[in-house]
Amino acid sequence: MTVSEFTPILTRQINGLTNEQAVDFGLNICRRLLPEYIDFSQRNNWGDPDTLEDSIKFCIQNKTFQNVQFDKAKEFHEAVGLVIPDMDDFGDLDSSYALNASCAVLELLEFFLDGDKTHVLNISTYMTDTVDFKISETEPELTNEELDNHEKIVKELKYQLDLLKNNVA
Repeated sequence: MTVSEFTPILTRQINGLTNEQAVDFGLNICRRLLPEYIDFSQRNNWGDPDTLEDSIKFCIQNKTFQNVQFDKAKEFHEAVGLVIPDMDDFGDLDSSYALNASCAVLELLEFFLDGDKTHVLNISTYMTDTVDFKISETEPELTNEELDNHEKIVKELKYQLDLLKNNVA
């Protein structure tokens, strides 16, 4: 399966999820990307992993969408926005991984604020982009087609589809 084959399947399945299942899917990816941000922050002495961790905890606590404190979600959204690395300041791949990790959390908070499942699709893309970047870093000679069909990309795509097939939880 390639990314182009994966996207319509993923879109259809995400659109069929309940809000809680969509949050679970997003949380799975945010948690897996978080170590990238932590590593970046430690190496560059910049950022605030606690802000991402606290935002993730907020999403876990509110994933049923019952009594969501939207003001608190907005506060977390603003706080995460302030700790996203600027690629003009940090131009290496580590900063790209940190950017993807923090933007995934930002997208999950945006899903809480507007209920648009496009944010959940974007979270998926941040994960596959991170895998893609890591492959490109170690195997720079690969073509785009070879990247799309790389075993690590295929493994991630299958993992995400399996999550959705099992309704996340």
